[in-house]
Parts: sequence; structure tokens; C-alpha cells
Amino acid sequence: MLSWGELIRKGSVKKTFPDKGKIKGLLHIADNRLKVMEKLGLDEENASVVFTNNYDSLRETMEGIAVLNGYNIYSHEALGLFFKEVLNDQVMYAKFDRLRILRNRVHYYGKPIPFEEAKKGVEDMKFEIARLQKKSDTPRQRRGDCSLPSVARSDF
Repeated sequence: MLSWGELIRKGSVKKTFPDKGKIKGLLHIADNRLKVMEKLGLDEENASVVFTNNYDSLRETMEGIAVLNGYNIYSHEALGLFFKEVLNDQVMYAKFDRLRILRNRVHYYGKPIPFEEAKKGVEDMKFEIARLQKKSDTPRQRRGDCSLPSVARSDF
């Protein structure tokens, strides 16, 4: 796996200015996706579909945090490394990497995720999304903005 610096040099990560419109859009889509999946529910037949959509919500939330901190990230591995190396969140990195591997089984190999594994993964993703959202000063839903924790501003 490449280091954070190598990912920047390679172009998998680009420094940018925080784009509030992009952040708000990513978080809105992530929230909508979660609501739709909640309405659908999780069962044996749709476990892989619900899992991958919850994964996308988690990824969109994480991308919003990356953009807020001045990074556009163009790969799932780089997004995980952002949390590990820039935000120093080893737990998020480990969980996201495990979930990414499960998601890749569906997307790249056509292998369904067993129900119990999908159920555990969906629970983990919902927990992490809520944890990331709680880092905001005030809930986005009430303020209608895109506030998220700002970390690593010194990288600008």
C-alpha cells in the first residue's frame, strides 16, 4: 500500500480549498441513501445491495470530511489512509478497510455478502456515520449547513 505522500504525488489525492457546496451535496446524498436503505430494510435477498449502499453513504460522509480539510480523494484506499495518516483515526481506517474489502467482493467479483456479515457491516457503518456526524458543532439537519470537524488545517 502506498503512503499518503505517495498518493498525493501519484494524483490519487489532490489538495483543494474546502468547497461547501460539494460537502453539503455529499452529505445530503449520504443521508438520502441511508433513509432509502432504512425503508428497504435488510433481508437475506438484498443483503449485498443494502450493504454496498450503506458503504457508499459512509464513503460520501468520509469524502465530505476530506473536502472540508482541503483534499479531493480519488480512491477508496486513499480515503482510508486520509483517516489513518491525516486525521490519526486508526479505528476508522481499520473498519473502513475491512468494509471496503467486503464491498469489493460484490463489485469486482460478483460474490454476495452473507446475511450475518452484511448485518454486522451495516450496523458498523451506521455507527461510524453517526459518530462522524456527531463531531459537528450543531446537527446539520437543524442548521442546514455542512459543518463537520475541521482537522489538519495546517496542511494548507
